[in-house]
Amino acid sequence: MLYEWFQNLENLPVIVVFGESLIAYPIVQGLHVLALALAVGLLALADLRLARVLLVDYPARVVVAGLRPWFLAGYACMFGTGLLLFLPKATQLYASPLFWAKMGLILLAGLNALYFELRLHRGRDDGERAAAPKVAGLVSLGLWVAVIVTGRLLAYF
Repeated sequence: MLYEWFQNLENLPVIVVFGESLIAYPIVQGLHVLALALAVGLLALADLRLARVLLVDYPARVVVAGLRPWFLAGYACMFGTGLLLFLPKATQLYASPLFWAKMGLILLAGLNALYFELRLHRGRDDGERAAAPKVAGLVSLGLWVAVIVTGRLLAYF
């Protein structure tokens, strides 16, 4: 049933034209990479602060709060462009274990971020002494590296 739904999406005339475009599809690919760099690059700064590797002279709450609007904007752009890149290849990706692994990794990264945000907003951890923010930052870095690697592998498998 999901396969048929993906097939119907993939066969929408506007999606077919977009997927076959020699200009639009590559532009969206480029925007996706730029959004990835913005989102994951800034999140990496926050994660490295949580892991006590960078920016240790600044409170973790301040670093995360300052970067949050920017990496969220990057993630919104990355999601939108990723959806556009997915649609013309929906049935091909449906059959790919790498695609589902990437989606699972994104879900885990989101759950990790939610866990951290809930702890941060409840005032339990500010990243200064507790181990939980350090672990959340390192897990986040690892998950996003895995997302990027699986995304690149999709081009070859």
